[in-house]
Amino acid sequence: MMCRMFRLFRFLGMVAGERATEDDGGYSAYRCGSHNTRPLPGGGLIVPSDGFLMAYRKSIIQLAAQYRVPTIYGIRAFSAEGGLVSYGVEVSEQNHQAAGYVDRILRGEKAGDLPVQEPTNYQLVINLKTAKALGLNIPQPMLLLADEVIE
Repeated sequence: MMCRMFRLFRFLGMVAGERATEDDGGYSAYRCGSHNTRPLPGGGLIVPSDGFLMAYRKSIIQLAAQYRVPTIYGIRAFSAEGGLVSYGVEVSEQNHQAAGYVDRILRGEKAGDLPVQEPTNYQLVINLKTAKALGLNIPQPMLLLADEVIE
């Protein structure tokens, strides 16, 4: 899995790597874990809210740290486990809204008649330990806006 994640980082242009000789389905292949890898200046990564990515969050966080790629995630759990920043909806609020819909449907309302509801609360979580490890200084105004700062 780590080699695949590294290749994804390389394919996305997040790290520079030494070119390998084998062909990978038409894409240039790179040696996984090559000593010649380095973060590209100005790089960053956005990891959206997704169940598949959530299942591999530890690998994603580890690779982002290993290759010093500043990363923002859509789910708080990433920041809680060592990711730099997360900004997304509060999952507990989404679950509460879903339960309200289930209740209304079980009471006889038609699902097609229910209004679409958008999230109202978003969480900004900043992990200062990770920021320090990446050599980043988070501006004070951003820290003040954060719902949670992990130190």
